[in-house]
Amino acid sequence: MVTALYVFLISVHLTFPCKRPFNEGRFDQSLLIFIEVLSSQQSLDIFFGQLTTLVYQKNRIVVWISVPQDDEYVVIIANDWIKVFDTEFHAAYITTYQQDDINDLYNHAIDYARDALFSYLLVVQSDVFLKNECLLYDLIANDVVVITPLLMTLDDSSNIISNKNQILIDAGVFAVDAVSKFFLLNLQNRSSLFLNLTSKLNGLRYIQADQCYNDLQFYVDNTKVHGYFSPNFLHRGQFIQFLSRIGKSDLLHELNHKNILSNVNQIYIINLEKRSDRKQYMRDKMQEYGFHYEEFIVWPAVDGSLLTPESLSLMGVSVLPGYTDPYSNRKIKFGEIGCFLSHYSVWENIVEKGQHLNMILEDDVHFSSLFSEVLRVALNSIDFNEHDFVYLGRKPLEEDVKVMNDFLVYPGYSYWTIGYLLTQRGARKLLDAHPLANIVPVDEFLPHMFESHPQYDIWKRYFSGSLSALAIHPPIIQPLYYTDDEAYVSDTENSCTVSMNDCENSI
Repeated sequence: MVTALYVFLISVHLTFPCKRPFNEGRFDQSLLIFIEVLSSQQSLDIFFGQLTTLVYQKNRIVVWISVPQDDEYVVIIANDWIKVFDTEFHAAYITTYQQDDINDLYNHAIDYARDALFSYLLVVQSDVFLKNECLLYDLIANDVVVITPLLMTLDDSSNIISNKNQILIDAGVFAVDAVSKFFLLNLQNRSSLFLNLTSKLNGLRYIQADQCYNDLQFYVDNTKVHGYFSPNFLHRGQFIQFLSRIGKSDLLHELNHKNILSNVNQIYIINLEKRSDRKQYMRDKMQEYGFHYEEFIVWPAVDGSLLTPESLSLMGVSVLPGYTDPYSNRKIKFGEIGCFLSHYSVWENIVEKGQHLNMILEDDVHFSSLFSEVLRVALNSIDFNEHDFVYLGRKPLEEDVKVMNDFLVYPGYSYWTIGYLLTQRGARKLLDAHPLANIVPVDEFLPHMFESHPQYDIWKRYFSGSLSALAIHPPIIQPLYYTDDEAYVSDTENSCTVSMNDCENSI
């Protein structure tokens, strides 16, 4: 097995992933799969996973993945799948590209496949979803130089250029003017020497014959439903609609069960009862990302507007002596205490139920398009017997302590508790620090517990224990709204400051 090699592109200087992956001479039926991963692509796990199900002799396949240089999420996912491909296929490689270079990259892929004496080159973009696992053999059996399966999308666009509309209706193999998205080149045919790539047309990238060789004919196979490709979606809901149409609506849920729910014992969504709109929003979002309703708990938040100095005293809650907000120099607010108590009650439940690993989300978060995929990679790479806590999203206030790998860091002083992973051991550490006796905002308390708070040396006499914390970087969730957004509403900030004698409106 050839070890995966990571080669990166600089500007238009293109480097081939290897010289010749096979022995001298042409290796019969050898196939190079060149994958252009699109920026901000949704559900790469589904796309990459289907490649492993294609029926073909895997020891004759080399996979070359090219990913956008400026999309950190996509690079993370592709790097993780390289490990899978390198064990399943003859070899697997990854490069990065810049958008201006992609036409040159396609032509270099064709040149490399010729020079390395591959029998076939399959060029595919990462928004293609297949239904026919025998597609490769079906295309090869047609014995033509260039052929594509007919692929459609939700608006009935196709991946071919032809003035014969009947092609989209009739079953068969037909000549077309140009092809896109997924096409197989028979490099054993000398006519393949005259292929070249055009620029984009109608948002898609097509190939056509060199102008000096106009007789080269392209074909489309429409003998059966081979698959679909997805357009650029405005929102996640359209992607779910697309998966439903192509008969893959359960794939996200199946992937989550296999990759996330097999590790995460419980998902908590903290929600104020009066914020029913946010509860519905989170239910819808969780279902869009493949989580069923019964797989998460909507946890009742503590409403800070209902707290009083007397009720806090009865609960044994006292503010840390001398605490003021480090930016506004004000006292702690009732809303901030309510937020802390909400998270605290979740920690208590985690310990009581004995749940090893848990995801805690607030009800006003926005998920990245690759939330599930990056989370899967994180879960597979973190030793939760060593680490207690992982930020899914945060606001860094100081430089991180150090980098763990391409997407995980040891966080410095950070704000927000919009989403994190927490082990049972970590929850017990948080409870054992007895924070209610000297309460501060929860996003001040957590950095203290992993020893990255600016006041750590002063506060350590109040809070004991040490939390082993990581953060996913770049974050995979962020606030739904920011403070300068018109729709921004904060029940925490829009509350009174705490005084044992009085409630002073600080707004």
